[in-house]
Amino acid sequence: MQPPPDYFLPTLRHVLGQPLDAAGYALQAVPSYLARGLFRHQKALAAEQFAFLEFQVLDYPQQGWTRMQVSLLKNSLADARAATPHQVEVSLARLLWETFDLHLLPGPDHWWTFRNVAEGGQVLAEAGQWLFAYGVPWLEDRLQPGED
Repeated sequence: MQPPPDYFLPTLRHVLGQPLDAAGYALQAVPSYLARGLFRHQKALAAEQFAFLEFQVLDYPQQGWTRMQVSLLKNSLADARAATPHQVEVSLARLLWETFDLHLLPGPDHWWTFRNVAEGGQVLAEAGQWLFAYGVPWLEDRLQPGED
């Protein structure tokens, strides 16, 4: 597996750093996560509730492009993928398509693609728009379908 492009994390921080910080999400700077293109942000919610925003980046340098998917997770443990009865995991695209019935992306399995830092910034801005309009409020139980 290829590591993510060197510019991705600085671009992520430049485009979405302020809203992530303002919403209380902190990057889990685990070297093994970052090396494999997993940029996970965590926030403690109520007692024994944790929310996670993941930017999964897969780089295909031979083809000249990179792709990114955004996922939302919630768990009763500080480990996003720990098997608990309270674990929730959904991609942002699937949430928009299936929960909110918003078909604004090509499909529920959508991955954003980009070829350089400028395109990476553009896809992060687009994903961030949907993330903070629907994803974060839904993840934090502040928005349900029909309330938008």
